Amino acid sequence: MKTKKWKCLGIVLAVSAALAAGCGGNMSENAKTDTTEESTERVFQTRVGTKVPDAFKETTEEPEDVKAKNFDYEEDNMDYKLVWSDEFDYEGMPDESKWGYDIGTGSNGWGNQELQYYTDEGNAWVEDGKLVIELRKEEKEGCKYTSARLVTKGKGDWTYGKIEVCAKLPSGRGTWPAIWMLPTDWVYGGWPASGEIDIMEHVGYDPDVIHGSIHTQSYYHSIGTQKTNTVTVPGVSDDFHVYGLEWLPDKIKISVDGEAYFSFTPTDFVENPTYKEWPFDEKMYLILNIAFGGGWGGCMGIDDEILPQRMEVDYVRVYQSPKVSDIKREERVPEQPFLKADGKLLRDNFGAGEIVQLKGTNAGGYLLQEFWMTTTGASKEVAAEEDIYRILTERFGEETCRELIALYQDNYWTEADFDYCKQIGMNCIRLPLWYRNLVDENGTFYENWSERLDWFVEQAAKRQIYVILDMHGAPGSQNGSDHSGRDGKENKEAASEFFFGEHAVENQEQYYEIWEKIAEHFRENPWVAGYDLLNEPYCTYRYNSSKTAEELHQMLWGIYDTVYQRIRAVDPDHVLIMEATWDPVDLPDPSDYGWENVMYEYHNYLYDDYDNQAGKQITNMKKKLDAITSADYKVPSYLGEFSYFNSLDAWDEGINLLNESGINWTTWTYKVVKEYGNWGIRNQKNDNLNLETASEEEIRESWSAVGTATENTGLRRVLEKYYWKEYIAP
Repeated sequence: MKTKKWKCLGIVLAVSAALAAGCGGNMSENAKTDTTEESTERVFQTRVGTKVPDAFKETTEEPEDVKAKNFDYEEDNMDYKLVWSDEFDYEGMPDESKWGYDIGTGSNGWGNQELQYYTDEGNAWVEDGKLVIELRKEEKEGCKYTSARLVTKGKGDWTYGKIEVCAKLPSGRGTWPAIWMLPTDWVYGGWPASGEIDIMEHVGYDPDVIHGSIHTQSYYHSIGTQKTNTVTVPGVSDDFHVYGLEWLPDKIKISVDGEAYFSFTPTDFVENPTYKEWPFDEKMYLILNIAFGGGWGGCMGIDDEILPQRMEVDYVRVYQSPKVSDIKREERVPEQPFLKADGKLLRDNFGAGEIVQLKGTNAGGYLLQEFWMTTTGASKEVAAEEDIYRILTERFGEETCRELIALYQDNYWTEADFDYCKQIGMNCIRLPLWYRNLVDENGTFYENWSERLDWFVEQAAKRQIYVILDMHGAPGSQNGSDHSGRDGKENKEAASEFFFGEHAVENQEQYYEIWEKIAEHFRENPWVAGYDLLNEPYCTYRYNSSKTAEELHQMLWGIYDTVYQRIRAVDPDHVLIMEATWDPVDLPDPSDYGWENVMYEYHNYLYDDYDNQAGKQITNMKKKLDAITSADYKVPSYLGEFSYFNSLDAWDEGINLLNESGINWTTWTYKVVKEYGNWGIRNQKNDNLNLETASEEEIRESWSAVGTATENTGLRRVLEKYYWKEYIAP
């Protein structure tokens, strides 16, 4: 339900038909106009198919991803079966197994300048066999009006079928109810590329007119190619009517009370439709809502004296047909997704293809627990992953320890998390790992050492998401901090045995061997974006180190050069990512070492201003970007970790800066416990598990639930906007 200002300008030319009131009622013969499917389609095509921009004109060569064509089924004999419904034959809140909620105001009033705040309590309930959605005049989070937006996402998602919603609509100037569908996974890109189906839209200033529409990359109002139609239905606010959709593999029909008034068949407009004309071969979910005001609903003003107003829903029914259940959707995979550096850019097709800007998040806490963002912070003795392994092994033995760790990992990140990342538009996930995920305490590789990495990369690849493999915790610890797997507390330098101490050389050798093993294993995998060689080296202790900055630089750069050479011997193609902590001064000019196909990584946190007072977060980020620009290294730049904490305004402005600068970026992080919710896109339950005293059963119960998480809605909406934004070279 994007902004439709064009409708206020009178672009829509209605094809009207008077329909009888009531659910499933028939149109009276004397009230009918010429509304046969043939005539409706003919008028509609004449109206909306007048001009197609050059970008959407067909070529004589048939594209490889042709859609909505050459399907073999009998449209008049579909044998539909009921697969999902809500008859609202209960009292209280909507059935949580079937309905969820979009909450808040979205970005710019849900993209439409709408005035309401959507809640998950008080504005939607079931009574007398009806679902009630109520628009009210009441203040909430700075808005003067509240309403509800119910969604079936994750609870009811379908590809093809017939949907019927029996509903009575609100009335009055400013109301904007809708029954519509959005894609579950946004496979083809952000709106409108992945499609939208509007089964019913109604604006209060035009009381008897019902609108049905579709939106795709080729067909939407902003470029004058919209596909839509209207029908006149007297008394939609007084009586129930059935608003219907029949969605076939090559056609969409929208109806009121069983009479189709809008039909869309992409082959009527182009010979060989692609996803740009037909993205409707992926799962979509249903949305029921009442908006108030906005670019369309409010373009004739609003009248809040009419409030409250309700949309009542008698039933929602979804049918599907075995006639099309075996039709397989196309797997869209770029031919050559393999990334390589091209100067300061990343390009696919081994560096010769399209520019790719990596935009995503970190899977922090998954293969390396950090007590503050996972469920293990109840004991002071458990401050790092090393402590978890030690305590569990001491208490239950090594086998049970590994079994419990595996249980935690199995539940912490699942296929649903990949689906969510894809849905909001990410194209990259950085995967922090601890070396002990791969080798035992003696440095011997586990027989199944790559199994979890393989699964993660495979699942990401299915969704066309790149993975950065990040050595977050190296043998001996590269920084003596908890996020390396070891917490040196007050003596970080002594705990950093990757660099210092009698075991430094053997720890470094083990590190080289691990990277050789990883590189050899993934050398031909195009969905591994690169190898992040060492997370935050000497990040904490360097400022209290007995070594000078120059000494530390030479030590680190020598290690980078050695691992570069060792990896290149087995994998000449993947991008190697070298971290500076924190600034470009911590990295050399790559030409000094002859490094090619590398990317330089930076992190950025301003811990002393969580709320962006006086715009300090943005000032800090601008300094970072200025330093990167001034260094002028001829390699791609990557902000691998950052947070703007509590300020959504800072998130919005800061990520816009990153996008405009062409820098690749991944937020820290995807999931945290609720107490630190400003860090995470999703927040998990924190049950304060004490590994020193909890029973094995209690640990199993806790770690079986670590996947439970709620969305940080405000942050998601800011990020989603920029994840989907197309890259424009600065």
